Amino acid sequence: MKFFLLLIILGLCGGGYCGYTILQHRSDADHKQLADQSAKIDALQSDNKKLEDEKTDLTKSMADVQAKIADLTRQLAQAQSALAQAKTQSLPSPAAPAPVATTTPAQTASASKNLGTVTLLDGKSYPNSQVLKIEADGVVVNYTGGITKLYYNLMPPDLQKRFNYDPHEAAARAGGI
Repeated sequence: MKFFLLLIILGLCGGGYCGYTILQHRSDADHKQLADQSAKIDALQSDNKKLEDEKTDLTKSMADVQAKIADLTRQLAQAQSALAQAKTQSLPSPAAPAPVATTTPAQTASASKNLGTVTLLDGKSYPNSQVLKIEADGVVVNYTGGITKLYYNLMPPDLQKRFNYDPHEAAARAGGI
């Protein structure tokens, strides 16, 4: 019976040892799994940190680009304003009276020599016209077909203004008015 008791005690100890080693193996596997999960968490946190840094850089870049767009928009508005102001300064005011010409058409030297194609009120056209001489009653031009004199009274109003011709003044000098 002592032997039997000893056998039971040894069986219990052996069984306890076997249970202990099984638990030890499970604990080691759990520790390994926990270490693996911890490494994955660290890798994910590292990736998340990189993504957060990239997001911060992109946000900063986007703010810089938006600031540049705002600056360019402001510069464009200033340029458009300056252009509009220059246009209004270069064009005579329609409400202002036209300045009275103090020079005769023959004295006008400011007219451009190249007139391009001139079409008179009588319908005749003179292509590639260039001013040769300005006279009191008209302009002598060289054109594709030769040389001719274009009389002020046959010129369209815009061309008359170009040579400072005033039909009322011309009629007054001729004694008509």
